[in-house]
Amino acid sequence: MKKDSAPNSENSTGTLSFLEFWLVAAQELGDARLKINPLAKSVKHLLAANSDHREFLSAIVQQSYQRSRCQHLRDAINLNTVLDILGETAYSLKGQQADDLLDIELLEELAWIISQRYLQHIDMPPCPKPDYVGKTDAKVVSLDKVKIVQANRRL
Repeated sequence: MKKDSAPNSENSTGTLSFLEFWLVAAQELGDARLKINPLAKSVKHLLAANSDHREFLSAIVQQSYQRSRCQHLRDAINLNTVLDILGETAYSLKGQQADDLLDIELLEELAWIISQRYLQHIDMPPCPKPDYVGKTDAKVVSLDKVKIVQANRRL
């Protein structure tokens, strides 16, 4: 499905709900990679029972719910936390030498969805002001790599 036809995933307060984020992520990734039960009443039942998802996806969904301090599926999700969890998961898979390229690609695609669709929901450090127009020492790095480095520093 095209990006333009994705459901509006922000509520009237401008926050992004846990359920809406994961529905959009599943839509972007496709049912073969992430299948969500839209009728789920709890986070334990969010991943569709008939799906063949990667083991770590369940942990990512559970952790994103807990660490965003959600009480209900419609509560706001903290995407900085989700990016941290993705980085921690990538680091963990690498440490276990279980970092299959398809697994890492899946984590990167989730980070890409966040950075492309929901950049306004991410707390980014301010960019240093250049001394003059066109001159800065700031490096351009991908958001997912920044979050992985930040997660690795905490380990």
